[in-house]
Formats: sequence, C-alpha cells, structure tokens
Amino acid sequence: YMAGVQDEHKRCGFIDVSGRLVVPCVWEETWPFHGGLAKVQDHQKIGMIDTSGKRVVPCIWRGMGDFSEGLAGVQDEQGRCGYIDRTGHVVIPCQWKNVWTFSEGMAVVLDFNKRLGFIDRSGQLVIPCRWKKAEFFKGGRARVTEGGGLFRKEKWVYIDKQGREVGQ
Repeated sequence: YMAGVQDEHKRCGFIDVSGRLVVPCVWEETWPFHGGLAKVQDHQKIGMIDTSGKRVVPCIWRGMGDFSEGLAGVQDEQGRCGYIDRTGHVVIPCQWKNVWTFSEGMAVVLDFNKRLGFIDRSGQLVIPCRWKKAEFFKGGRARVTEGGGLFRKEKWVYIDKQGREVGQ
C-alpha cells in the first residue's frame, strides 16, 4: 500500500507504509493506485506509473478514467475519447464525445449528437447511439431511455446485448 504525498514545492509522489518516499515528488498531481497503476499528471497531461514510479503510460492524455475489464477511457487533445490497455496502447480509437467503463464486455459511449450507445471490447458499435440516458450492463441487461419531453414522462426500458427491448 502507498499513499500520495505533496512536498513543499506542491509536487506529488508516494510513500510506503513505513513513510519512506518510494516515488519521488515530481508530479503535478497523483491519484491512488489501483491494480498496481496510478494516474499522474505532468504539464497538465495525464499518464500512469507503476509502483516503482516507472512511467507505463506517457502523460499525453487530457483526461483518463479507471481501468475496467483491462481498458481505460482516455481523452485526446481534440476532446475525443477512446480506450487504452494497461501498456498505454490505444486499442479503441478516440472517436467519441465521452466514454464510460466496461461492464460485461460492453461500454456506454456518447456520440457527437449527444446520444448514447454501446460498444464491445473490440470497439465495434453493437447498439446504435439513440439513447438520452443509459446505464451499465448488469445480468445481461441495461436500462435505457430515449428521454422525456415537455408533456411526456421519461420511459425507461431494459435492453439485451443486441439492443432488443426485454422489459421495463
């Protein structure tokens, strides 16, 4: 276990349980370790280090989510989002307005028309972007809605992994 610390110059690093500095205070900001990796910020860009302080993912991303099912969402300099693996390799190109974590092999993505759909781990759009709100898959189903209107109540339905409605 390691904890984030900040020095007198407001630079961040990590100490171990004995209080020994393990990762030098060279970062603008750090996040907690998860699965042996921690997000770090350098020159207002985010990357990742391992527990020895070695850069695993270069600090090139404007934004970065947490890993789920081996992939983490990232945002590039143009504001487009995609996914990287634990080595920092882009496995799903940055082509979405926003992306969320994977659950049961599927992730919610937001297109540039502000509609949500679902992709699989290969990046294939499996369920088209037509939803106003969408939740993660759980037990093979996800809850989605096309939204409400001024006089129409928002109707939530459950869909399966092919996008077919399977209940309310």
